[in-house]
Amino acid sequence: AMGCTDDGFATRPGWLWLAFAPVLVVSMTLEYKCLTYTVLPFVQVTKRFRLLNIPVSYEVWMFCTMVLSVLNKADMASDSFFLAATLKSETCAHEKITRVWIHLASEFPVQLPSQFSHIVLFSYLLMFLQVVYPVLESTPRCGQQVDYTPGTANGARKRFLNLNGNEMNLGDTLMILGEASNMATLQLQNPAYPRAKELYAWGCEKNPKRCLSFLRNALSRGIMRLGLVAVLENTVQIILQTELLAMNYYIFGSEHSQVQACISIALSLLMSVSRVVEFWQLRRFYGEVSTRVMQDEFMQPKLTVALHGAQGLPAADPPYDPYCECEVVGKAEETRFASKICYGTTHPVWNTKAEITQFSEGDVLRFTVRDQQDDVVLGCAEFNCVLHEIGGCFSGDLPLTGGDPIAPAAAGRLRVSVSKALDAQEEGRLCKQNMTILWIIFVAFLLLTLLGVFKLAGMYYCEDALWNVYSCADLPHTLLRTSLQALDSAEPEGTQIFKALIARKR
Repeated sequence: AMGCTDDGFATRPGWLWLAFAPVLVVSMTLEYKCLTYTVLPFVQVTKRFRLLNIPVSYEVWMFCTMVLSVLNKADMASDSFFLAATLKSETCAHEKITRVWIHLASEFPVQLPSQFSHIVLFSYLLMFLQVVYPVLESTPRCGQQVDYTPGTANGARKRFLNLNGNEMNLGDTLMILGEASNMATLQLQNPAYPRAKELYAWGCEKNPKRCLSFLRNALSRGIMRLGLVAVLENTVQIILQTELLAMNYYIFGSEHSQVQACISIALSLLMSVSRVVEFWQLRRFYGEVSTRVMQDEFMQPKLTVALHGAQGLPAADPPYDPYCECEVVGKAEETRFASKICYGTTHPVWNTKAEITQFSEGDVLRFTVRDQQDDVVLGCAEFNCVLHEIGGCFSGDLPLTGGDPIAPAAAGRLRVSVSKALDAQEEGRLCKQNMTILWIIFVAFLLLTLLGVFKLAGMYYCEDALWNVYSCADLPHTLLRTSLQALDSAEPEGTQIFKALIARKR
């Protein structure tokens, strides 16, 4: 579809945008279908629609998000057209872009490919990394049966473990896939949606772990969009497309229209601005949650202890009524809890669970089985928490020893579970880690974007400055321009002049 003019300029026909129209229609139809599943719970939680934290009507919100979604997809299409134009320019008459690029590459302190198209093609392939993270997050592990039908019965499996080992639900899956597909109507629900859910959860139950999990998920998705979309797509495309625009202006001046190239750069800049707004919202979300939730009183680690039952307890006449007490050695008053009572049995089943907050790694849990009537100790067991790895769990039998002398001897066993799940302390650590990563990505994104913007501004301000546009120090290019003009005149000495210039620069 791309063509070349007689003087070697690669053209981009306008009808390519018409060819893109059917793809856009199908994509927007799918986006609207996804929106129908998310907009109702979104407005139920957030209570209103907002743009840049300004309350707006549904119609205004819908119009703006749809326009942004169209621009998102047009940006991806323009990047594809840019790749095609770059590949075509290196096959046009005299390969002028290649000659100028070789000259520029010789000025870099590091070795660069001799073909500009190789860099553009590599950067274009990097954009497909955007689908890797969503696929890993949304794909169930082998052997799991997941019902993806919306509105099915309560017995349907709505949660699953993904390939990364994290628990996912269908709502999060839809949001991640939609965001990776550049669906702005879903992208703009983050972080407003998780932020509203966090506020609701905090007001209802003050559960720090659940509140921090909303923040962690929002930051994780922000890392994906800023790292894989903003840095690897928007900023790289701004720099490369500005470089090609500069080379074309250097070679051809204003002889050929660069409107489509400018539109493509403008779309990438617009998407970059939207990423800056998103980062600002995520940083604000993190600040609110860290101030309210990440306090010492809420961040104590929790140990979940389950007393399942016992077997082989001593028999008596009348039979004992056993129950079990659990405590941390040395912290009995703060940590002790007891199971229910099972009457007249040597094989009690309690299934009692409790959370212990006053503990440290290396503390010892003591379990004591007693008779409810005479307070006779039927057996004791201990569990050393240093054996329990953070994030793991223990579930099994502990031998009972050391009962009261009046109790008949028996080889009893106590079944317990001890686990330290991803508690508030660990969630807080992950939130801080994700925010640090997000800051690093944002700084890199901002610097790369400013690099492209300054290059673009310098190209117009310095007019003829092709290389050192930041200080408007013109590249010594008289011989290079002479060689290009000689190529247009089909003068054979043009190539010789060009080679002599490159040899001198090296």
